[in-house]
Amino acid sequence: MAVMKSPFTLLLITAIFVAACDSNAPEPAPKPDSQSLAKPLPAAPTSPTQSSNSATKQTPVQSLQGAKVVAAPKPPEAPKQGAKPRPNLEKTKQLYESISTKNPGAIAGKVEWRDGLGILLHPGTTPTGVVFDLSKFKGNATLVFWISRLPDQILAQPNAGTAAFTVELDGKKDGRKVESKLPRKKVDRFTVATIPVNFSGASTMKVSVDDADGTQFCDWIFMGVE
Repeated sequence: MAVMKSPFTLLLITAIFVAACDSNAPEPAPKPDSQSLAKPLPAAPTSPTQSSNSATKQTPVQSLQGAKVVAAPKPPEAPKQGAKPRPNLEKTKQLYESISTKNPGAIAGKVEWRDGLGILLHPGTTPTGVVFDLSKFKGNATLVFWISRLPDQILAQPNAGTAAFTVELDGKKDGRKVESKLPRKKVDRFTVATIPVNFSGASTMKVSVDDADGTQFCDWIFMGVE
């Protein structure tokens, strides 16, 4: 018999998942190659007879002082996540400040500015949406979408860090209403999506983000302007 989970239980489970995926988690420092110095071999105890014999017969001994023991190099591992872009933070902050409407998805949805990263658009159990007022923006621009760097302990989860998004421009040109909706695109921990847009004549830009695979586990999708 299936057990019904209360909304409070679902909220608590989601909160635990979100807390485990802090997008500001520091990247681990690279581990240095292990190496050690071999210590000189300890001298064996000598008997009085051996001491007297050593005066007449000496055995040459090679010293290991200063010898280095270097660990064998490890075979290269497949990357666990791809390189992350570096958007123009000044332009990205200007775009964030032009937001006129925020519609975070249910439970885990977020629309936030993160210093040094860009605009966080975390989906919930429903899509997260945002509307930008483009009245102060003209000309061409390139938008970039990516999943932030995930903590090592999260990378074992294959469904962590996947999301999909759509971009839609609305406006008027020559007195006629013009709409431009780009096809839905998906990003994960390995991919970066760049979208060229033309803001001229557009009055608003709508961006919608969903979880892409039915789960919102660490779907830390960011948006920026290059």
